[in-house]
Amino acid sequence: MPGLSPAASQPAARAPSPIRRDAANAARPPIVVGALNFPEQALLGQLYAQALRAAGYRVGTRLAFGSDAAALASLRAGRIDALPEYLGVLLGGRGPHTRTAAYAQVRARMARRGIAVLAPTPFQDAPGFAMTRATAGAVRSLSDLRARAPGLVLAGPPGCRTRLDCARGLARVYGLRFRRVLSVPAADRIRVLRSGRADVSTVSTTDGALAAGDLVLLRDDRDLLAPYHVSLLVGDRTLRAAGPGLLAALDRLQPTLTTPELQRLNARLERGQPPARVAAQHLRESGLVR
Repeated sequence: MPGLSPAASQPAARAPSPIRRDAANAARPPIVVGALNFPEQALLGQLYAQALRAAGYRVGTRLAFGSDAAALASLRAGRIDALPEYLGVLLGGRGPHTRTAAYAQVRARMARRGIAVLAPTPFQDAPGFAMTRATAGAVRSLSDLRARAPGLVLAGPPGCRTRLDCARGLARVYGLRFRRVLSVPAADRIRVLRSGRADVSTVSTTDGALAAGDLVLLRDDRDLLAPYHVSLLVGDRTLRAAGPGLLAALDRLQPTLTTPELQRLNARLERGQPPARVAAQHLRESGLVR
């Protein structure tokens, strides 16, 4: 089943060339892009939709699905034609913990349902762990914390002590045992880091606060956490009817969607900019449209 070229799954080394507009694409069937009803998903839906419009396709959007199950059901029924989805979600958080293996498993699973899974983005919106730069010092990965963890406070969600994606998993995979584990609501975890109440905190890897530059996102160098890179799911019939222009357009877009870039784009959303505007800004600033 087709996907993007291997280069499309790597961060861009140079500015991509603009998306080529082909007037013939306007005569092809319209494409409806779906997404869930939260800001990052709406942004992704707009990014894919606007990239395809730049290639000349007629594109509609349905960006308010209330659940992954509802969005996937609409894709299978043909009510939408494309859907950005996270590998970890498609695997229920229980699949392989490397992007390559997770993508292969998702691709095989979706092929049986008549859905193509395009190559995953460089970025992932995954659970992660962060520190302030002042506290981190030379620490850049979770392994680097081994000697320091007994003197540090970890902030995480309720149940962090026993969760495999939090304190229990950090102890099992990295040997990290913290002085104290705090239960902190998601909305407050960056604040407790900056205030010094915690030394390490769980975060989302694309959190807009990480774009400010005062925090360090620690590398999960032993693959504790499942990968949450995004793949665009496209119905097989849609992919055939769209012709080569669809993959060509997304081959331009995909390398620009790095983790630091999604942090910057999410920061704009958090400041109140609408997803359609943020997506259009990204396409212009990346040189994908003129």
